[in-house]
Amino acid sequence: ERDPHLADYFFDNGTLKSVVENPNSFLVLGRKGAGKTALFSYLTKNPQAFLQQQDLITSLSMDDYSWIF
Repeated sequence: ERDPHLADYFFDNGTLKSVVENPNSFLVLGRKGAGKTALFSYLTKNPQAFLQQQDLITSLSMDDYSWIF
């Protein structure tokens, strides 16, 4: 996840486009190592290929989240 070149290793097989274009898709689920982070990294580095100008993409991190209740 912390590899700065993660998006460079991503192979676009059309899944990203189908997820972005589907109005019912809002969540990507998968097992650890399935490529969720690579998918998001690729999308954030190539937004013009998948998003419209008015679309917004935001990265959230749980690194600083307090897990203690």
